[in-house]
Amino acid sequence: MRVLSVRDYSERLRASVQSDGRLNFAEDTGKTLLLEDKLPIKFCMDDDDVMYMVLAKNDDEDAFKIRKSGSYFYVPLALLFDSLGIDYVNNSVSFRLVRLQSLDADLKGNVYRMDKTEKPKNKKGGENM
Repeated sequence: MRVLSVRDYSERLRASVQSDGRLNFAEDTGKTLLLEDKLPIKFCMDDDDVMYMVLAKNDDEDAFKIRKSGSYFYVPLALLFDSLGIDYVNNSVSFRLVRLQSLDADLKGNVYRMDKTEKPKNKKGGENM
């Protein structure tokens, strides 16, 4: 029997993309996911272009490393987002993280589906560059 924990199914599990391409985890999300500096994290995409985040249990040559700055955790993903055509410079991009335990064994870690929200940033001065 498995426990269906509030930590895995909280609406507060979110990550946002900064204008420099860093995937930044909110402080509450970092605590809930038990993030640590240099923890391996992988990203996958299925045939329907749905993105997944895997908190890897073992070191993996395909994994990025989580970094810490103050009380926040982030992953530098500018090249990944650029290759996927995600415009994080002109748009506010965030992801709601949805726990998917059914994929843990296949992907060898704790798996979260990344539901993307993207909207244009408000430009100051009234002109778009």
